Amino acid sequence: AVEQVDFQVLHSLDKKSILVDVREPEEFASGYIDAHTILTIPRGKLEFMAIDKIAKVFGTDIPIITYCLKGPRGSLAGYQLQKMGFSNVKNLKGGILQWLAEGNTIHSYLGDKIFMLGGTQTSKFICTFCSHSLKPLSDIFKLISVP
Repeated sequence: AVEQVDFQVLHSLDKKSILVDVREPEEFASGYIDAHTILTIPRGKLEFMAIDKIAKVFGTDIPIITYCLKGPRGSLAGYQLQKMGFSNVKNLKGGILQWLAEGNTIHSYLGDKIFMLGGTQTSKFICTFCSHSLKPLSDIFKLISVP
């Protein structure tokens, strides 16, 4: 089973940890949890992308916290990552909705503008639905077009 963690764990993440948002691109466009490194892989593509996007870049022992809207997809993604050999995987209990219910903020964007609802700008962002990675957020969001 994948360990479920609450929002307080996210506030204490170190720079070695990554958040894996397993929602669909249109869900991600509505807002995301800020962290030092964010990776977006829709749950349905995880098995096809995890090795290239996570293991080859960060290794299989990097601390990973998965999340989705309410929690189930994040838990399933975490379980699948464990089956694929990732050794340090947890899931955000209740997903982004619980994160918001606890009074935390999310960041969002529209076109080339980033709307940060508190917190600081993410320093790394890896987008799996475009070809750009490890660039400043301001550069990335100018290149993403959301349907």
